[in-house]
Amino acid sequence: MNNDNIKDEKWYKTVFRRSATALKLEKSINFSVKMVEGSCARASTDPTDKIIYLRKEKSDIAIALSYAYELINAKNSLQYSIIFQQAPRLRVIVQRVIIIH
Repeated sequence: MNNDNIKDEKWYKTVFRRSATALKLEKSINFSVKMVEGSCARASTDPTDKIIYLRKEKSDIAIALSYAYELINAKNSLQYSIIFQQAPRLRVIVQRVIIIH
C-alpha cells in the first residue's frame, strides 16, 4: 500500500504506528487512504475502488481507531468479493439440490 501521505499525519505518528498488529494489517491490505472533510458522516471503505475514507475533523485517537477498523473492513471485503463472484454458481447448485430432494 502506498500511503506515504498519511505517514506524516499526527494521528498516524502518535497513535496508529504504536500498534504492531495494526501496522501488520496495514501492510497486508492494498487500499489507498483519503482524508476528507465533512463529505461523509463517518469513516468508510470503498472495496470497489480500494479506498479508505477517514474524517479529518476527528481526534487523533478516533482517526487511528477508524483506520484500524476500516482496514479490517477492507480485509473482509476481499473475502466477500470472492463469495459474490461465486454466488451465481452456488445458487444454481443449491437449486439443483433442492429440486432433487
